[in-house]
Amino acid sequence: MNADLEKLTKLMPPLADAPDRDVNWDFVERSLGIVYPPDFKEFVGVYGGCTWCDHVSPIYCMGKSTEDIAEFQEFLAKIFGFFDGNTYNGEGEEVEYPLYPDEGGVIPFLASQSGGYYCWLPEGAPATWPILAWVRGGTQVLGDINMTQMFLEWLERKPRMIEMWGEFFLRPENFGLDY
Repeated sequence: MNADLEKLTKLMPPLADAPDRDVNWDFVERSLGIVYPPDFKEFVGVYGGCTWCDHVSPIYCMGKSTEDIAEFQEFLAKIFGFFDGNTYNGEGEEVEYPLYPDEGGVIPFLASQSGGYYCWLPEGAPATWPILAWVRGGTQVLGDINMTQMFLEWLERKPRMIEMWGEFFLRPENFGLDY
């Protein structure tokens, strides 16, 4: 377990019965043509598909069959429907990003209950892929951060992730994991 994930498990212990932790990554990656970042695979192995603080949940395919893979690809296509003509930079100018499965296409990996999606911009090695935050049209490329670090910074109330997700969902009545 990497050091950030170990620290995160101390702040938010995983559920013993967390769903969808056992992913056949070889099959999923081969079938989708995506090599997922190691941090993401390790995170899913610990937390599975849990929803964090009633707010955010990982997006991934459990993929045990070609039908599962096709359903996941259809699901991604529905997500991309939100992006169509509705993607802007910080200055409010429309921008376009290639979408998976196109070469260099963004890959969603996290969804918020408030309509935001977090996607990798697959440039270079998967462990270093930048993250694109798409929140109801507005986009922001997050700096040097991976998924585990996003949650760690949020729980530690660091400015970058508090500005992104706020503190509302960290209140005692929301705090925790669910499925």
